[in-house]
Amino acid sequence: CGIKVKDDVVPLLYGAEKAKIIEFPWVAALYRKSENGYKTVCGGSIISNKLVITAAHCVTNTYGDSLDPSIHLVAAGKLYNKYQDPRDPKPQYTEVSHIIPHDSYRAASRNYLADVALLVTKSTLDFNHFVHPVCFEGVKKITLQPQNVGVVAGWGVTEQNQPSDELRQLEIPYKPRDVCSKELPFDWEDKYNLIDKICAGFYYKNKSVCRGDSGGGLFYKNSENGRYYLHGLVSLGVGKKGQCDFQQNSLYTNVSFHYDFVHSKLISFTEDCELPPHPNNGKWVIEDQNKKPGDMVSSDTVLEIVCDDGYVLSSNTMSHTCDSKLHLPLCL
Repeated sequence: CGIKVKDDVVPLLYGAEKAKIIEFPWVAALYRKSENGYKTVCGGSIISNKLVITAAHCVTNTYGDSLDPSIHLVAAGKLYNKYQDPRDPKPQYTEVSHIIPHDSYRAASRNYLADVALLVTKSTLDFNHFVHPVCFEGVKKITLQPQNVGVVAGWGVTEQNQPSDELRQLEIPYKPRDVCSKELPFDWEDKYNLIDKICAGFYYKNKSVCRGDSGGGLFYKNSENGRYYLHGLVSLGVGKKGQCDFQQNSLYTNVSFHYDFVHSKLISFTEDCELPPHPNNGKWVIEDQNKKPGDMVSSDTVLEIVCDDGYVLSSNTMSHTCDSKLHLPLCL
């Protein structure tokens, strides 16, 4: 996890140049179906072959309830914004089966506290040179310092007030809470700089994230192992006459603060167990009816053992998890 494709970072996003290569292969694009096809709505970060993490406000309504997952797509290995852009070398597209916002998220009524959600993909992402995850596990042990400079990447609004055609990235410094509090507008800071937020950015340097970058990851390189870890999710930025204020810092949802929520879903949806052969004189049944013996599922996937007519189960329990497949009952 967390290994760049290339070592020389090109600072991008507002006020900078476009990327020429997919340097951060965990960056994902979230598309939503409209009358004119699929359009990019937010960014996300790949944390497993079945999970993409993003901001809750990207995938919920004004009350904080999940939107319909069937109108969303996740794309990985993308350099260009457009859906199915032929210039992308090896993109991967998958439908979304579940949208899981944090239980505490209630949008504006709670000032965007817990602005984090997980997208469960229908298809398993194929990890390769262009697609692999950012590091997440262990991020709680890493403390950001004022001199730390991280990276945000996305297809957000540029100087032309239009979404970027190509992926852009910006080197962005971490700001301690006391510094950020002094630089942000007082009423805005008091309302939104909550306990679960990280502050990062520039103060009057004409560089910032903007609409379309929401949900994208803020990742910092760990000096101990050289890998990039996900620390934040683009959540809130200061507005100015209905537009992004590129002179201000931005707030990011602190994933360490919500580590337990993310980690529990990571365990539940990580496909780390191979489905066993069907038992003689019977079969197992799981929720995903498209899965077959030899396919990978999460270790806590429940298998219901069903025997053919005339055969009975050798156990009183017909439900077993995949990780107990060595002890599945027989049909006798």
